[in-house]
This record gives sequence, structure tokens and C-alpha cells, in this order.
Amino acid sequence: MRGLREVKDASKVCMIHDMRVPVCNSPLHMRGIIRVKICAYPPERPFRFSKSKTQLLLDVWGQQPETRRAKLGRVIRVLQNISDFQLVRQRLQMMADHGVTPEPPPLPKIYAGGLIMLFGVIIPDNRLYCASVGIKGLNFYFHLLLRFIQEPASLMDPIGLFLPDLFVLAHHLLQDTHREIRYDLELTRMFGPQYLTWLRIYLETIIHGKHVERDMYLACYQDADYPEKLLEHIDAYIADGEAAPLWPRQGTRSYINSRGEDMGERTRTIPELFKWCGSLPDSRWALLRYTLGEIRFMRRANQNPAIRI
Repeated sequence: MRGLREVKDASKVCMIHDMRVPVCNSPLHMRGIIRVKICAYPPERPFRFSKSKTQLLLDVWGQQPETRRAKLGRVIRVLQNISDFQLVRQRLQMMADHGVTPEPPPLPKIYAGGLIMLFGVIIPDNRLYCASVGIKGLNFYFHLLLRFIQEPASLMDPIGLFLPDLFVLAHHLLQDTHREIRYDLELTRMFGPQYLTWLRIYLETIIHGKHVERDMYLACYQDADYPEKLLEHIDAYIADGEAAPLWPRQGTRSYINSRGEDMGERTRTIPELFKWCGSLPDSRWALLRYTLGEIRFMRRANQNPAIRI
């Protein structure tokens, strides 16, 4: 259109009128254009896109000294839990008692399945999501840095069995747009049946602005409507665990393993993950070779755009 100039960058598209906001090389004019572009963010954009990277890093660092000390304490407890096999067995038994999962497979198979899930599904899926067209140019590595500073313990446990407490699980749910959170909600059963309701109340406190560190916990989320959908999803799961809704994410695809199975489906719930882990090799040496080979296979095979959905 005459008199209009389209201004594009990685995160937005704005129409700037030449008469009202001239586009030129003047620093003053460039600052004006930037201000107009920020104000022109569509309403569905998360507030993180209106902040500088420096401000986001300050947000995820936290305002309260107690918050930062708690982060370090949770990191230490995750490291302790990884080597505490008795604690893991108790948590598995707690989930079995509450009907989440049948008899779990041996712990080495669970650890191997978690590594395959991390490097074969979680990391590439999040990288693809951040880079996909229509996701407003999220930078995967900067997003990962924000997540690490905000809650480092959430990046240390792909399976969730070593979580020090439900605070880490709640913060993890806000860090990424989940296609399916039933797995994460099932993890609450290892602490006890009442903790699912506690998780819902705590998330609502953050999302609706009643938490002192709200900016820290919302600095990572990727879609503006995701927090409310998250609460709706939890409500549906509480009402009927079998009827929890699934909302698809843009920029996702299938992740196929060497057996031709979609690993996204195999790791959707804890029972499905444990069933698949139980089919892994019994020998520890064979299990190690299979795990490394499976990660290499999935990293190569899932680079093929033909299998995208």
C-alpha cells in the first residue's frame, strides 16, 4: 500500500505509516518506530515479548533472597534424590498404591528410558517449537537459559522421579507450552493424593498475580493463553483423569524410534512410559548400547521433514 511500509522482525509484523512515523536512519526516529512496534503487539502475545533480554534475565533471577536460596536447595536435593534408590522405590510404590501405574520396570530401564525421552523427544521438540513459523521467533537457547536461571532443578530430571518437591513441577509446567500434561499430573501422586489440588491452587496463585515472584515464574511462558488452558486442563483431570483434554501445539511432529514407534505416544503417561521401558534390554551392557544407539538414531531420523505432523 502506498504510504505504508511493512516493518518485520523475528517476533512481529507491524504496519508503520510514513507520514506519522517516518522510517529513516535517525536514532530518534528508530526509537519511535520501536515504541510503536511494541505497542502494536497483538493481544495474544505474552508479556515477555515486551521486555528486554536484560530485564527477563533479572526477572528469572528473582526478587527475594529467599527465592534464590530455595533454588539452590532444590538443586542439591535433586542430586541427592538421584542416588537415593530407596526414595525412588517409595515414590514408585506410592504411585502404584494410587492406581497410577502397575508394577514398575527395574530402575536402570527407567533411567535409560528417561535419557531417550530427553534427547530424542523433549529437547528436539522444544527446539522445533521455538523455531517454528508463527511462534514469534522464540530463541531456543535463550529460552533454555531463562529456564535454567528460573528453576535449575527442573532441567535436571527428565523423568520427574527425583523432584525435591511440587514447587519444581509447578514451575516446570509454566516454563514450556505442554501438548499433554497428564504425565506431569500423575507425578503428583508420588507425594500423595491431595497434592494435585495443592498444585492447582499454587499455579492459580502465580497466574492470577497473587504471588510475590509472579514476574519470575511467568517470564518463560511461550503462549499468552497457555496459563489459563493449563488450569482448565488440570480441572478436567481432577474431574475425570481419563478425560483430560489434549490441545495440540503448533510446530510439533512425531518422533520415531528404531522400532517405528512414535515416542511422543510412548511417553505420554507414566503407565505408557513404564510399559515401554519394560521392553528394553535386560542386560545392563545391552541396555547402555541400546540407549546410546537409540538416541543417535532418533537424532538422525527425526531430522527428516517428511515425518513432521
